[in-house]
This record gives sequence, structure tokens and C-alpha cells, in this order.
Amino acid sequence: ATAAVGNLYFSRRNLEQQHIIEERRFQDEALQAYYTQLGDLLTEHALKKTKPEDDVALLARAQTLTVVRRLDASRKGDLVRFLYGAGLISGDGAIVDLFGANLFGADLVGADLSGVNLRGVNLALAHLSGAADLRRADLSEAKLSWADLVGANLFGANLQGANLFGALLRHADLGHADLSGVNLRDADLRYADLRDARN
Repeated sequence: ATAAVGNLYFSRRNLEQQHIIEERRFQDEALQAYYTQLGDLLTEHALKKTKPEDDVALLARAQTLTVVRRLDASRKGDLVRFLYGAGLISGDGAIVDLFGANLFGADLVGADLSGVNLRGVNLALAHLSGAADLRRADLSEAKLSWADLVGANLFGANLQGANLFGALLRHADLGHADLSGVNLRDADLRYADLRDARN
């Protein structure tokens, strides 16, 4: 009986390992297909020259919101870095609107996301520490509960109406940030720079 239990344990563990490997492969393939689709929209359909309400941009948004739901923390981070690097989510000319995107738990440690538009994005439990650059980012209405923003640069960021419940903001730079209507309950603001922040 002991041998049978042992065999059952090992076969179950093998199944779990197999499931993990298949899940990783599925995510890699989904992300690769997404990059291919976006690459096509950038090269064949001049995505960079469109406006957020144009069909091509709306297609890019739909593909982005769909794939991001399937990804784990590090791949979500890769996807956001890709969009930022391609100049699709930053500044006034942000083309892909990420409003409502599920970036729950995304790993964005140390990412340069200055001027990025993350309005209304779910970043709960996301990792944005390690001096992530979010200067002048639009994080209005973003869900940032329990997010790790230790040492993040949020200078001049728009955090209007954002939920920062329990967020880790130690040593974060919130100078000139707009904190009106922000939920900072249980947030750790020790050593945070709040000079000239509006609330």
C-alpha cells in the first residue's frame, strides 16, 4: 500500500510539473503571437500614426487587454515594457488605451515608465519598486492597493482618485503629484517626499 501511495504521489507531482510547463509554454506562445500581431499593426498598418479611437488602435487595445489577462507577473511586465518601448502608451500621443487592463501583480521593478498612461489600470499587488520611473505618469483611478512602490519616482504623477490602500510608498518621490481623492489608508509613506503634492 505504501508503494501505491508513493506512486500516486509521484504521478500527481509529475502531472503538476507537466501542467506548469504547459502553462508556461501557453503563455510564451500567447505573448509571442501578440508581439507578432502588434508588429504587423506597427509595420503594415502604421499603428504609430493612428489615434486611440481609430480601428487599428482599437484592435491593438483589444488584443492587449485579451492577452494580458492570460499572463503571469513577469510576462505582464514584459508586455508593458514592450508597449512603452514602442511608444504606444506614453505621453499625449498614447495610442493604446490601457484603461481597465488587468495588470494585477505585474512585475515592473525598475521599469522606465515616465509619462506613461495607466489611467484606470488594475495594478493591485504590482511590483513597481526599485526606483521605477513613473514621472508625470497618469495613474488616475488606478487600483494600486498593496502595490510595491518603494523608492518609485512619481514626481508630478496624476494619482487622482487612485486606490493606494496598503501601498508601500517608502522613500517614493511624490513631489508635485496630484493626490486628490486618493485612498491612502494603511499606506506606508515613511520617508516619502510629498513636497508640493496636491490633495
